[in-house]
Amino acid sequence: MVASRPNYRIPVIVGSLMGVLGGQDWAPDNLVGWLKDRDSDGWFETSFDIPAGSYEYKVALNESWDENYGAGGVPGGPNIGLVVPGAEGHAHGRHLWLKRHHAPDSGQHQQPAAPQVGDDNIWWDGLGHDSRSGLSATPLKAVTKNSNVTLRFRTYANDVQRVKARVWDSAQQGQTVYNMTKVATDPDANLFGYEYWETTLNVGANLSILYYRFIIEDGTAVVYYEDDAARDGGWGQPYNSSPDVSWNIYVYEPGFDTPAWARNAIIYQVFPDRFRNGDASNDPTAVDWFYPQERGHRFPITPWNTIVPDPEPNDPTANPDWYGTYSSTSYGGDLQGLISKLGYLQNLGVTTVYLNPIFDSPSNHKYDGRSYLRIDPTMGVLGDDTATLALFEQLTTQAHNRDMYIVLDGVPNHVSSDSPFFDRFGRHPEVGACEDLNSPIAPGSSSSPPTRLAAAFARVTPTHRLVWRADPAADQHRTPRCVELLVWPQRRRHLLAGRRGRLAH
Repeated sequence: MVASRPNYRIPVIVGSLMGVLGGQDWAPDNLVGWLKDRDSDGWFETSFDIPAGSYEYKVALNESWDENYGAGGVPGGPNIGLVVPGAEGHAHGRHLWLKRHHAPDSGQHQQPAAPQVGDDNIWWDGLGHDSRSGLSATPLKAVTKNSNVTLRFRTYANDVQRVKARVWDSAQQGQTVYNMTKVATDPDANLFGYEYWETTLNVGANLSILYYRFIIEDGTAVVYYEDDAARDGGWGQPYNSSPDVSWNIYVYEPGFDTPAWARNAIIYQVFPDRFRNGDASNDPTAVDWFYPQERGHRFPITPWNTIVPDPEPNDPTANPDWYGTYSSTSYGGDLQGLISKLGYLQNLGVTTVYLNPIFDSPSNHKYDGRSYLRIDPTMGVLGDDTATLALFEQLTTQAHNRDMYIVLDGVPNHVSSDSPFFDRFGRHPEVGACEDLNSPIAPGSSSSPPTRLAAAFARVTPTHRLVWRADPAADQHRTPRCVELLVWPQRRRHLLAGRRGRLAH
């Protein structure tokens, strides 16, 4: 219990809105609603993204109803009403600030005792790191290889024995824990003053993403400080156990130069199945195959403006129509629909269209590609890959004529378990890795591999992880096509990003 220490005061929003944010409604120990005094001015605040609706709330102190405040700041007063408007009766996200709820001194509390190093207590209110502040991190940007980055962390003065920065290197697939050094004290800040801890690390020689978070220790007490539930950077929050919600440091090639067309691009992201249905003849049907563990077939949705069905609860008794349909619902959006609306997008000021994957795939999102050498026929012309490619070229040509760019979301570092490379369900003439670990086709990856699938994936090395094993003797007719996949955007430059071919992911 965070508020178990004497004289410690934690104001928490409680009310009918907390269930939609996480946790239980009207529960004073639901710390999702914890109000923080981040700038030490005696005022506590928080912010939420909350659906449209009518709500009520109060402020409770110290994870208990013993002391609470309602409308007008009255102790034990009536609930405070909150109405978040929507449109046409549908719930839309609103950014709500609940602020300037002062935690008054009712006279029942003495001045709290100052923190003490080695007392097995860590004052959560004093902890802080803001990834958007130059005081907390330097430099505040992506860095080139072999650069130094300085991280800083704040605690109450004389409160903790150690602060550590835990850094995970995605390129090296390993962690380093850095002991931070106390470098400054601000004795006049807040009630007890602040101490600042610092470490400087070298990001290394690899293109990578570094993920960092903090570990704070005092005696037997350990607290983890990481990004908050919004995962949007900035201030974080303390945790009793680590949820592994880290901040990022991006490491890039020193000579990389962002293309001129991308520097000020206005990008519109398109999820093709949900954008516009321009050709009903290619729509997915209820007899189209889907993963057996997810009900085995596609679920077409009509009419077009039907709200997306909820796959949860994933229970056939409680949700008989739509349980488990996480990726199998289809609205029928396609390339023709996008072509028909290029003028509309241009009138909005859009200069670049970012397309979610359009390659052959059983799902609606198509991140589980079966082949990156063909466009999914439900995006183009059923039964005619040549006509489908021609339709795609029509899209890119029209975009080019409007001085717009098309960027493809390409994900060739993994494939579907239904691809020929795995053939988990035995649907392809090729012998995949799920059928024979000695298959000449090297595997990609799967989100939930069985033992055989995992063993197959373990054989993949970074040198041939892309799609096929680069072994001409084992598979001569496929290796050149793998090369074709790599050079295809360069050979057909107008297909990707208009004039310059680029795969984005």
